[in-house]
Parts: sequence; C-alpha cells; structure tokens
Amino acid sequence: MRDIGVTQAVHEKTWKSRCREFTKVFKLTIKDEQRFFKSKTALFLYRLPFIAGCINPERTALAHLSLYITEAFLFTKTPHFISITNHTPEDDSYIFSRVRPLMNYNGGNSKALAHGTALLTLIMLCGYERSRDKDSLKGVYNPLNSGAWNFAEKKKELLSIINDNFCTEVDDELSVEKAMSSSWL
Repeated sequence: MRDIGVTQAVHEKTWKSRCREFTKVFKLTIKDEQRFFKSKTALFLYRLPFIAGCINPERTALAHLSLYITEAFLFTKTPHFISITNHTPEDDSYIFSRVRPLMNYNGGNSKALAHGTALLTLIMLCGYERSRDKDSLKGVYNPLNSGAWNFAEKKKELLSIINDNFCTEVDDELSVEKAMSSSWL
C-alpha cells in the first residue's frame, strides 16, 4: 500500500483540478461543482485506489468518479434515468448491489478495498436511514421502509466487514463516524 501522507499531499493538490476538469466534461452547474468538490464520498472514491495501491490508480479513480457523477448529478435530472438508478427491490438481496459498479479495481490490497467498499455502503445505508420520512412522503422506494432491510442488522454486517478488514490508511481517510454522517452527494 502507498504511504497515506504522500497520497494525501498529492491528492490535495490535484482534487480541485480534477473537479474543475469533471465540471467541464460533464457540464456541471456551479452549484453541482461545489457539491462535488465538497463531497466526502467523491473524494474517498478518488483516493481509495491510491490508498490500496491499485495498478493504474488514477485511471480507476477517474472511471469511478465518472460513474458517480453520471448517477449523482446527471441522471437525477432526467425522470426516466431516476427510475433506473434509484434503489429497487431487485437490489435488496445483496447490500453491495448499488455500489458494485464503483468497485472495480486492478490489484490493490484486498483488505483496504473491502474496508473501503463497506464504508461506501455504510454511507449509502445511513443515507437511506436519514431519508426514510422524505422517501415515504415522495413514494420513493427505500429498503428500510419496505422492511427488506433492517438498519441495525445491515449496519452491524458492514461494521463486521470493516473490523475484519480494518486498514489504518483507509480509516485515516474516512472513519466509520465520518462515513455515517456523510451523504452520498
């Protein structure tokens, strides 16, 4: 794995530059650009391949961010795509279904990647918990509201994966506490 101090220094210099580039390519609004730049989730997606020591980490990071931006900022503006990208009952059987497209890595430390994947999924799960009332009012499918998932059980499952694969470098980047209070966007 890479030295986290070096990784952080490199990425603090490039993160804002990458955000500007993505803003141009994806034609994000100023508001979306600001949300993207401040997103702990987006930054974590960008840094995880470097932390885990993946082969071609920049390529992987940019591919994951492209998917993230497409779903988080572009598809949410088109009703047809919202229905495709939102959680559906088909996603209920495997808690990692929704984040699986963001978790393709070439090499890298398997424990760091498992820890990171569980953190991303925890962000998603906690987002579902926070949006239960709003989702219910809007008629948006939420696996916690449907009863397909139990928040405490799923959280326990993810925390077990994190503990079994604990990686200090990943935790230094995004702790469980920060993940639980982060939003997907």
